[in-house]
Amino acid sequence: MYATEPLHYFGLEGFYQIHFLQRLPHIDLFAFYDVQVCYSTTGNRALPTDEFVHFGPFTWLEQNIGIGFSVDIWNNLFLIQRLGGGMTFILGKDNPKNEDRDDYLMKDAFDYEFGYLFSAGIGYRFAPKKK
Repeated sequence: MYATEPLHYFGLEGFYQIHFLQRLPHIDLFAFYDVQVCYSTTGNRALPTDEFVHFGPFTWLEQNIGIGFSVDIWNNLFLIQRLGGGMTFILGKDNPKNEDRDDYLMKDAFDYEFGYLFSAGIGYRFAPKKK
């Protein structure tokens, strides 16, 4: 994606986690579902001229499922990792300003891509962990 307007920098995200093996005191294992929606253009360098070409904007709907864990490090600080796979739906039809162009990114109004998700981070709990 390549944002060209302020609206393209923002999106919505939702997630759901199911926790299991909760007997472990400092490790939290979970399965998750993650969905993200945004509206943005895409861009690419065209060869051989090296011209930057924009396509879209399109609506992007990305969904992932997978597993993850979080490990307590110190006080309310924790490490979290997630691994999963999913699919991205791309909705919308490219409409170049010059109808004579033959470089449509999407001739149809729907396309999809498969992908994977790997994320790692450090988090902080503002409230103590429930036991």
